Formats: sequence, C-alpha cells, structure tokens
Amino acid sequence: MMRNAMNLALVLSFAACGAGNGWVDSTDEALDSNDIGSGESAILVTSAESAAGATTEALVASAAQRFPRRFQPAGCAVATTSGNVVSYTLRDCTGPRGLVHVTGAIQIAYTRTATGHIAKATATALLVEGATVDLDATSTVVEAETKTATVEAHSSGTGPRGRAIERSGNYEVRWDSSCMTLDGAWSTTIGLLSTSTRIEQLTKCTGMCPSSGTVLHEGLRNRTLTLTFDGSSNVSWSGSDGKSGSVELDCQG
Repeated sequence: MMRNAMNLALVLSFAACGAGNGWVDSTDEALDSNDIGSGESAILVTSAESAAGATTEALVASAAQRFPRRFQPAGCAVATTSGNVVSYTLRDCTGPRGLVHVTGAIQIAYTRTATGHIAKATATALLVEGATVDLDATSTVVEAETKTATVEAHSSGTGPRGRAIERSGNYEVRWDSSCMTLDGAWSTTIGLLSTSTRIEQLTKCTGMCPSSGTVLHEGLRNRTLTLTFDGSSNVSWSGSDGKSGSVELDCQG
C-alpha cells in the first residue's frame, strides 16, 4: 500500500509537469527517479511487515521466514542469517506493492527497540522493475495499532530509461489494515540537475483514490507545481506561472 500510494503521487506529479507546458524538461528522467524510489519503499515496507518478535533474535527469525514467502514463484527468494543480519537472494521475483522482476541480493540488519524495530537495508546493483539500484536506507518502525516507519534513504542507480540518478531524503509512512498516510521530502540529482519533491498528508485507502493531501514539486528554473487530492478520480494542479488544470487518476473515487 505504501509503494502504490507513493508511486501514484510521483507519477501524477511528473505527468502533470509534462502536460503543463514544460514544467519538467524530461518526463522520462523523472519517471526513472520514481521507479528507483518506489522499489525502495516497497522493499522497506515488506521488510517491516515481515519482522515480528519481542527480541532482535525473534525479529531476524521471523523476517527470514516470512519475507521470502511474500514473493512468487515459490522458491525464487531465499534467506540466510548471520547475527542480526538477514541476507536475501532473489531471482526474478514478483512481490507485493508492484514489485516485479526483482533480482539480486539485499542485506537487512534488524535491531529491536522499545517501541518497534530498526531495519537498515543495503544492496548493490539490485534489479527492480528494469532499474539497477544501489540501496542504503534505514527504517525506524513503531509497532502500534497504526504502524509508523520513519525512513532515511539514499539510493542511486540507473533507471529503466538509462539515466543515472541519485535520490536522498526522509519520509514517514503511517499505516493500518486499510489506509496509509505519507509525508516526506527528497531531492533527485540527474547529471548536474537537481529537483525536489514534498508530499504532505497524502492519505489513501485500499482500492480508493487519495482522500486528501498535496504534492509540491520544484523542477528546473525553480518552477513549482502543486497537486491537490480530494478523494475524486481527478487531481487538480496549479503552477507557479499561474497555469492550472487537472489530471485523471487511475482509481475509483
């Protein structure tokens, strides 16, 4: 659910930029950034849901058993443990939140805390949905009725469209059995160019359009685009040059 909501927000912001008379010079470059980031977030949430237990040892044992089971076909993902680190090896796996064609090795170190756990994930040349990703992310998870993950991440790699990208930022995700809310900000570097994106109170429930929230994207030449969600199947956008419009969402209002 986290991955889908984040992916939706970013795709819409970039698509609207492309439709808005040159807000972003290259939609393909922006989509490459999104593909890398969405794969990162999907892996982290799947890891958070797989780890359960009162001690670090229990977290490791739970994650090693449950994380590979989230992927298909059966046996495409295997796990080995060493201390508090679980090493996952995946071979053309399909998993939750849109993860497809995942191949490579991921190491995640789990540490139990008083309110949840910390998971530090690293990977080199991980293939995710046509992107090649070097991952370095730390997720601090609070286990309560509504779970919260605070993520500090730096990822780099080459997107499906062949562009080298670096992304750095922090975001927070809160989720329960039916809904999630995302807040965060990150910067993206493509060659010598940088852009930034901020998501505020983006709330989405299973099978529904985002019920509320805004996405602010600052692109080249300091142009800023604001997207506003209201629960309908259309999102409105407005630009810093006074232009505005709407984009149809692929969801049910």
